[in-house]
Amino acid sequence: MDELLESCDHCVVLLKFPNFSLSAVYFSQGKEQQILYDYISDKSIQKITPKGIIIGDFNTGKTYSDESKRCFVYINAFINLENIGLVNSWRSRNLEVMEFSWYSNVGSGFRIDHIFSTLELGRHIKHIGYDHNARLERETDYSAMFVEFED
Repeated sequence: MDELLESCDHCVVLLKFPNFSLSAVYFSQGKEQQILYDYISDKSIQKITPKGIIIGDFNTGKTYSDESKRCFVYINAFINLENIGLVNSWRSRNLEVMEFSWYSNVGSGFRIDHIFSTLELGRHIKHIGYDHNARLERETDYSAMFVEFED
């Protein structure tokens, strides 16, 4: 298992700042997703506590809340991030909202870009959201995520 977890090193970047830690992730498709969730649970979570975030393209979300039609995989592993003490920062502030960060070529919408925070850092989030302009202007196929913290 350790060698599988080590194979995730290229999918996770950890940045340490004086006041918080940021872990940027990219989840590929398929069985590698579960391996990366295990990596986050086993290694990354300790590296970002007490004040940190995990941000990136998770390529999944919660069924029907983060997708316009049912097709997400590894939903339980995604939800488990909350069970191990992280906060789905955007969703916790937008319980009933459906907003998508990416659309398929057939027009199905998905919120696959997420920010999870530790409880301590989550209390300091002032604004969190998506900027859809670049996607709507076709400069990229993803909406940009942003998070702003209180001083």
